[in-house]
Amino acid sequence: MPIKRSIALMMSMLAAGCAELPSISPGLDTLPGEPVQLVRLQEYFPAYNSGFEMQARLVVTSQAEWEATWQRIWQNTRPVPAPPAVDFQHEVVLVAAMGSRSSGGHHIQLQQAAAQPGNVVVRVVETFPGEACVVTAAITEPVDVVRLPRTSQPIQFQTVKQVHACD
Repeated sequence: MPIKRSIALMMSMLAAGCAELPSISPGLDTLPGEPVQLVRLQEYFPAYNSGFEMQARLVVTSQAEWEATWQRIWQNTRPVPAPPAVDFQHEVVLVAAMGSRSSGGHHIQLQQAAAQPGNVVVRVVETFPGEACVVTAAITEPVDVVRLPRTSQPIQFQTVKQVHACD
């Protein structure tokens, strides 16, 4: 593993508070409706040093939009990695960003999606460090990105906020 990638991985772990978060948060029900598969971009996300200083929820539907969004996500990184290929005839890209945070230990995850009458609901879980958590003193900008099958239905983001207790 190249040194730059090792350092980036180590910084990401510190920014996340070194805690592995579950794929479905305890206490959260499965979304009602027909489950829709989210395809994670595992090599890159979640990331903690994005260019999103403000909270954002995006549905990216074109290659031009994807390239601009990718550049924004990685504006604090050099060199910017090449964006993963996306077939925009059959899928869209969803982006969830927490915005700028004053420390590590913050995490965001596009966790699940379900087709419901009239729309597709996507659950976004924002996790904040508890008082007992040891976190970095670095400014972080958590972001998560997934692919979703293209749909004619509107996509609605449902945000759930939780605190990670480090007791």
